[in-house]
Amino acid sequence: MPERTFPSRAASAVSLALAGTMVMTLPAAAAGWERSQEAGVTTASARNDAGAEIRFQCGDPSAAEANPDIRRGPFMRVDLPRDAGSIEDGIREIEIVVDGQVFLVPVVFVRDADTPRAEWEPSDDWTASQMETLVDAMQIGDEIVFDETGANMAFALEGAEGALEDIFACD
Repeated sequence: MPERTFPSRAASAVSLALAGTMVMTLPAAAAGWERSQEAGVTTASARNDAGAEIRFQCGDPSAAEANPDIRRGPFMRVDLPRDAGSIEDGIREIEIVVDGQVFLVPVVFVRDADTPRAEWEPSDDWTASQMETLVDAMQIGDEIVFDETGANMAFALEGAEGALEDIFACD
């Protein structure tokens, strides 16, 4: 029986996949992950070459009770570079990709002066347990990509395992 060949879109799909991969890895991260504790807030953070910073934080409830400026419980904040493009304020779902595994996370976008940022805190739409699943994937992964309207920010995950260990164990 002769070998059957089918017209294929595989070549274009591979080209698109490679182009997407190249776009996501262009702003690759340089700095490792750090963990710190200050004023009742535990923080695991990393910065990349593009000037973006990602932070997973947990505010101790007793510290938050004593100081209203301290946010209680788990949260995430991503400060995008000033040149991140026109990112509009508001709530929307964004893709956070850890080694190809996609997490659709609802975040709030706001702008401090000229710096756009995205924030997550537990809600019915994305719980702390769901965020812990993402954090668990980060602890064994190589790269996380935060993607919003063409502002792809990649962060290497070297050192994330220790920095993120029990990051949300503050409640």
